[in-house]
Amino acid sequence: MHIDLLRDLKLFRELCLKCNARVVLCPHGTLTQLLLDTGLFNGLNVVAVADSTPRFPCALNEIPVIDLSQIYRVNPEVIFVCSLTFSREILQTISSMQQLRDSTIVDLAPYFKRELEPLNDLYKILAITEIERLKQSIKLMNPHRLELNGYKCYSQHDEDGIINEIIRRIPHSVEKTFVEFGVGDGLENNTLFLLKQGWSGLWLEIDSKNIRNIEERFQEPILSGQLSLMSQRVTVHNINSLIGEWGVREVGLLSIDVDGNDLYIWERISVIEPSIVVIEYNAKFPPPKRWSIHYDDYHSWDFSDYQGASLQKLVDLATAKGYILVCCNLNGTNAFFIKKKLITPDFADAGDVYKLYHPPRYYLTKAYSGAYGHPASSKIGKWD
Repeated sequence: MHIDLLRDLKLFRELCLKCNARVVLCPHGTLTQLLLDTGLFNGLNVVAVADSTPRFPCALNEIPVIDLSQIYRVNPEVIFVCSLTFSREILQTISSMQQLRDSTIVDLAPYFKRELEPLNDLYKILAITEIERLKQSIKLMNPHRLELNGYKCYSQHDEDGIINEIIRRIPHSVEKTFVEFGVGDGLENNTLFLLKQGWSGLWLEIDSKNIRNIEERFQEPILSGQLSLMSQRVTVHNINSLIGEWGVREVGLLSIDVDGNDLYIWERISVIEPSIVVIEYNAKFPPPKRWSIHYDDYHSWDFSDYQGASLQKLVDLATAKGYILVCCNLNGTNAFFIKKKLITPDFADAGDVYKLYHPPRYYLTKAYSGAYGHPASSKIGKWD
């Protein structure tokens, strides 16, 4: 049963208090922490916090943190879903558990979005504070780490700043050309900032609506030849021919974000050897875990944790291709590699996968507020 919290939140909370209902909060994210701190759950019988990737130590405000797949073990009568962006996915996961058929699932997202705008403002402040805390901690370890230079202009997170700092630190001029897979509607990706700085490049995007938006918004660079656009599903079978059709061999930066086959696509690319590679990794699997999805031409991300590859798997591939890991961004989304011959002492901790790895902190980005890792998938994937 789902409750319309826009009308019934106060009434429902009073009901939970009266019957001393066993309450579970989900997920273990910044938003849940914020709601606990602001007293929304004061007096309720909160028996656990559940998450698909429990953080350590496994307690939040002295409330035990448990794995989402084990949520039924605490016999919850009420489950509060505390996520703005991934509430739908979390609801699907919980609703699929037969053991929870008698539990009441309460989606707080509608209430947050319409009734608690001041709370959202407070969340932003907390996220900024957490980012600064992380940066200070990194700075104490090594003041030359690339993460300290991260910022967002058009990237999804802080990739723009990291990319520009990598380019600045490379001892000789990098070719001002790029290739990016999975550029969305063109307004938020890893290369738009470079395009606006005079670089030229190739965008590949499969979504037809995104293609129409790009063609409309970027008419000038497309007509001038500065930007090439291809509407094509990228596979290991066609990637070299697609880049070959573009015709540019000297590439400064390659960005891969296809939410699944990223590892296999990079492995197959042979027609270019970019100076810099930016690629998504699945931060749920810390080094030295070697994990990836199974290759599938038609893989489509279902918003679960069955996506991409672990950082260690990407590092292994990078080593074989002559690249060195130089950075991961703070929220554990993208890994940054450069050609081994370009490495200098300016790249702090280069190649140290344990020092450079960042866990999933998706809650640091506004679009992913409250999220800490994607919901669990039953698909096993490939282990090495």
